[in-house]
Amino acid sequence: MEERKDQLLDELSSLLLMNKLFSYEGLYYRIFSFIANLILVNLLFWLSSLTIILIGPALIALYRTIYQMIKEHESAVSITFIQNLRDNFKRGLVLTVFIPLLLVGIGAGTFVLFNITNYLGFLAIVFFGLSLLFICTFLIIYSVYSWPLKKAVHETFYVVLSSSANSIILLVIPALTSWFMIKWGFFLFIALGVAVSACLQLFFFIKVLEENDEGN
Repeated sequence: MEERKDQLLDELSSLLLMNKLFSYEGLYYRIFSFIANLILVNLLFWLSSLTIILIGPALIALYRTIYQMIKEHESAVSITFIQNLRDNFKRGLVLTVFIPLLLVGIGAGTFVLFNITNYLGFLAIVFFGLSLLFICTFLIIYSVYSWPLKKAVHETFYVVLSSSANSIILLVIPALTSWFMIKWGFFLFIALGVAVSACLQLFFFIKVLEENDEGN
């Protein structure tokens, strides 16, 4: 009798555990729902980027939607992405113009430093590296916060110069993520690569940079 009772209790405990894991609020549902949302956001980003002029707005919508998924547990990602795309259209156009101009300036500055004298080669490498850190960090800050361009640039300089190690991690994350996904299969990168890279960047940004600033 006691054995039967223990067996029933064990079965009940197992059922409760399974129900907890696979319920709407369960761990498995939340994980797979989050991955599905990342795939959807990734697809929306690629579709939006088919028109070159929309690359800037699409990047902002990508980062901001994933930021809301992490911070606010947003689940209606299609509506949220389209809303972010529409609300940040003008800011995105600024990004579409600003980033290429910045890249041209970086390339020209690096070329000039390399060609003035061989002794400036190291300085050119440092300049190029810091510029890459700036662009990577700027994309996140300008996308996540509704700051004007001038303030976003100022805050990016502050983050890069005061937390260079963290900026390096923000730059390395998409590089490593893309490399691993392309190694596993190019289709995997197309389906998830951009969104996963942005998601990992934002997880790090929120936990290390944003929460530290709030604490201070």
